[in-house]
Amino acid sequence: TALASLEASIGEPVDASRLTLVRKPKAVTLGDLEAAQQAGFEFNPGVINAASNERLAELQHMKARGAYLPQVGYTLSQTQRGNNSFSSQGFTFSCPIQAGGFFSLGAAAANMKKAAATRRQVEEQVRVDVQRFYLLVGSGVNESNQRLEAINSAELRVEAYEASFKGGVSTRIDVLNSIQTLFQVNEDYVNSVVTLAENYLGFNTQTASTPEKAVEDIQKLL
Repeated sequence: TALASLEASIGEPVDASRLTLVRKPKAVTLGDLEAAQQAGFEFNPGVINAASNERLAELQHMKARGAYLPQVGYTLSQTQRGNNSFSSQGFTFSCPIQAGGFFSLGAAAANMKKAAATRRQVEEQVRVDVQRFYLLVGSGVNESNQRLEAINSAELRVEAYEASFKGGVSTRIDVLNSIQTLFQVNEDYVNSVVTLAENYLGFNTQTASTPEKAVEDIQKLL
């Protein structure tokens, strides 16, 4: 069975009651879409990594510019000849003109622009993904609740056909068809809840501050 396969894969017994899908209306509080997208920019690992790479590229560019900029210094010297003392002072100016410096500065500038473009691209992808999951979760909640109502209606139909069959009004085929319909709407409900959970997990993966919070929210939903 599926339960035996799960226990064999994890190496310990599993409480079957924890795997039972409770038939109850689903409710999810998503809040404001813009706030969710902002949370994605703040907590999404991809955005964090892209922003870090952009900052590193900026520092490398600053380092390359610093190596290429002119340098000004101050010198003071003093010599002694017999009873006479001589001193001189002045400023020094050096400008490092090397081909490698030009190429390094250009490469650093290109890397900085590329890192900034990558960060903007990742942020835009997060914005789109959060909006997509936001809409999918909202519609998924409505769908699962409607399918739950369909189960209740199908159960009443089974009871009605069984009663009418006993009264000689309905046929056995009618009873079997109603049972088949009940089985189908139950399966549709389970599939809708699984899809809702997957989309909600995707939403939380983009916006949750920690993976533990994402899992906790899914457990509350189920």
